[in-house]
Amino acid sequence: MRIKIAYKLLIVNLAIILILVLSMQAINHLSNENVLNNFISDIESKMLDDIANRITAEYAVNQNWNDITSKPIMWRSAIFNQLKKYGPFFDAPSQNRRSLENRPPPPKLFDHKNRPAPPSYFEFKRDMPPKHITSFVDRISLLDAQEKPLMPASTTTALMLNRKIEFNNKTIGWLTLNKKAQKK
Repeated sequence: MRIKIAYKLLIVNLAIILILVLSMQAINHLSNENVLNNFISDIESKMLDDIANRITAEYAVNQNWNDITSKPIMWRSAIFNQLKKYGPFFDAPSQNRRSLENRPPPPKLFDHKNRPAPPSYFEFKRDMPPKHITSFVDRISLLDAQEKPLMPASTTTALMLNRKIEFNNKTIGWLTLNKKAQKK
């Protein structure tokens, strides 16, 4: 059975169209990924500058790193507070979490009438910082003037950005940001 020339042309044209569509998709994907990575890098650079300014202000109070290095919660809260101005996606966890004193007494066993409904999943997640914020904070390190770690980053990826922290025209430390870990 011989294939007519019209069918051969149709198959060739469909193959060419398929190759063109796939190559356009690949080029579009690579272009968008590059633009997005540049955009994210610019934002992270601005955030690192703002955090460096905030850390400089913290240093200026006592003119040493003791407050920040002795209280890791102060280090993280200084970063979270600085990130708040970047919008609702960078909100820090609320500081007024429910304490043990403010909780109502536990319900009596088998008291089905007066038992409160269990908290939903979202109520527990409300006080947690978003994962992308925690990831950003875990990549930040504070180094002293001799570049020895005072508050090391939790991640051990390669260095991406660093900022000199100066006070009275003297280098007092460095703020570094590691690269994001690649997803496998």
